[in-house]
Amino acid sequence: MCVAKILLKLKVFFFIGVILIVTITTSCFTGLKSKSGKEAYELKQYSLAISLLLKDYEEKPSLGQRAVLAFKIGHSYEKMGLHSKSLIWYKRAYEHGYGLAALEKYAFSLKQNEDYEAAIGTFGLLGEESGTPQLYQRDIAICKLCIEWKKKAELPFHYEVSLAEGINDNSNNFGAVYTKAGNLIFSSDRLGVTGKKNINGLGISTLIYSIMIRQR
Repeated sequence: MCVAKILLKLKVFFFIGVILIVTITTSCFTGLKSKSGKEAYELKQYSLAISLLLKDYEEKPSLGQRAVLAFKIGHSYEKMGLHSKSLIWYKRAYEHGYGLAALEKYAFSLKQNEDYEAAIGTFGLLGEESGTPQLYQRDIAICKLCIEWKKKAELPFHYEVSLAEGINDNSNNFGAVYTKAGNLIFSSDRLGVTGKKNINGLGISTLIYSIMIRQR
């Protein structure tokens, strides 16, 4: 009986200990999650951080505080992949006096948002203010190249596709290759093939047809 009572007491103490651990852990995590925008930002809870930091920003603290808050808001949006919003806040951080770090983030956010013209100007300004214009020449060149690609993508470029009635029949045809000279070369077992090689004695050889792809 004594052993049974001891075991019963041990089980009770064990369950009480588990309940206490779960309660303490839950309360700790709850507290960490909702204390402030700064803590949410440090815990990488970016969605929560944005809502809390925005409230802090709207309280109109000093210009230096607004710069720090704007930068953290911009960085939170960046981490969420919302570059169209992050660039707004990086620009504000720079205007509030955060410094070149905010200007650099603003330039790269413009680039990520495909606003290449503005990004080129911002990278240029960044190079001038940092005294290292050569550092951002590669990014400027990439932006210029992207502008050219976008222009080409916007040009009307269509193909007219139709069945080649002189080629299609009931024969076995495969291995088609289109050459730069405008010829379509493929293997076939039809009559009239022009190739000399007989594949595995099956009477399949190479057939050459001239075709044209029309661009409009």
